[in-house]
Amino acid sequence: WNDERRSFAAKVMTDAVQELERGARRRPFALIIDTYQPHEPWTPPPPYADMYGKWRGPEPAMPRYGRARSWLGPREREPVLRRMRQLYAAQVTLTDRWLGVVFDRLHDLNLERETVIALIADHGILLGEHGWTGKISTALHPGLTRVPLIIVDPARRQGGQSTNWYASTHDLAPTLL
Repeated sequence: WNDERRSFAAKVMTDAVQELERGARRRPFALIIDTYQPHEPWTPPPPYADMYGKWRGPEPAMPRYGRARSWLGPREREPVLRRMRQLYAAQVTLTDRWLGVVFDRLHDLNLERETVIALIADHGILLGEHGWTGKISTALHPGLTRVPLIIVDPARRQGGQSTNWYASTHDLAPTLL
């Protein structure tokens, strides 16, 4: 994982750019990109991981799912949880960088004024919050269940609005339509 071009985010977004170019020649089109990132194991290349702090020892790239105290001793708990958060942030930064490649190409192709963009996550992850790590079905705290859904409409219909409406990923297609 020393070469970011070999990351899942880079591979998916590079393919997405190719599909975007193909779609631009065959309008109208729809393109769905599932980055699968940030997802554990968090193995960002060193420049990304180093942005958030240095670490010595094995990287805690794969959290155990359960109570943090059940797998981390009192002296290691805070440093390991902090490093997990740093790795997660680095993985988000890496994914964001490659999502920017897709957006740059969208602009280069002059598609930004006719393209609806939706960004959604399927779930969050606990990184020590409430004493838990991972995705725990019996500990459905907001960090797991409240995920972003961002829709950018070039026509600016309902622009700038937000809502506390409870929704799920199955609501995305009907909302876009």
